[in-house]
Amino acid sequence: MRSTLLLASLALAACSDQSPPSVNGTWVATKLAATYTMILSEQDAVVMGSGQYDNSAARFHTTYTVAGSYHSPGVALVFTYATSGSSQFSADYTSGNAMSGIVAVSPGGGADTLVFVKQ
Repeated sequence: MRSTLLLASLALAACSDQSPPSVNGTWVATKLAATYTMILSEQDAVVMGSGQYDNSAARFHTTYTVAGSYHSPGVALVFTYATSGSSQFSADYTSGNAMSGIVAVSPGGGADTLVFVKQ
């Protein structure tokens, strides 16, 4: 009986020690002719990084900075483009290699779903 309780306690402790997945690393999202690539670094829920946006159909390319937060499973990022404007990306990151959410372009550029995959 005691060994069963001890095993159950150890199993419960192991489950509670699991950390949320890290957003650190390189991420890529592709939608039609557009590709977002970004490198993120997170420390104490603050996310920083840089990225590149390419749209082959429109022959458009720009870089952007990334700033935001990560409170598992929620990710909230702002992409500030070198050319002008910005986008807000709100997502859930629950697996080790993908975060899925909505990107909204401002001012007034509409919204779309994006899935970033960790490389």
